[in-house]
Amino acid sequence: MDTRFPVINLPLWRADALVLHFWLSTVDLDDVPVEDESQRQALRDLLTALDQTDVVDADDAEIVAAHDLVARPAV
Repeated sequence: MDTRFPVINLPLWRADALVLHFWLSTVDLDDVPVEDESQRQALRDLLTALDQTDVVDADDAEIVAAHDLVARPAV
């Protein structure tokens, strides 16, 4: 690992990871408004990291359920 680019561990609710992965996989990142190109690259890096997890194996029903869970009203 290149020590100039330290890695963090980010605990993330699986449903959030599914929703983020689905969105990042389906959106045209060139159309996402950013203030700096580094923000777009960070989204690509996040997609790459999520692609290395088991969220890529989620079926449509699991993705729909994740969207429902994440969109729940705040308590």
